[in-house]
Amino acid sequence: MGARFPREVLFTSGGTESNNTAIHAAILSRPEQKHTVTSLVEHSSVLTYCRFLEKHR
Repeated sequence: MGARFPREVLFTSGGTESNNTAIHAAILSRPEQKHTVTSLVEHSSVLTYCRFLEKHR
């Protein structure tokens, strides 16, 4: 996996939570970035969370 420390590994309850956590972590790591690019072939959990962020960010 490439994790250097145990705290870098996160277990979630499923795919949707994993997707949302990954997107959220990416956004927090680069707060100066204002755009997130997705496509219509993304999983619905990704599109739903990105639509939520679009309204609340």
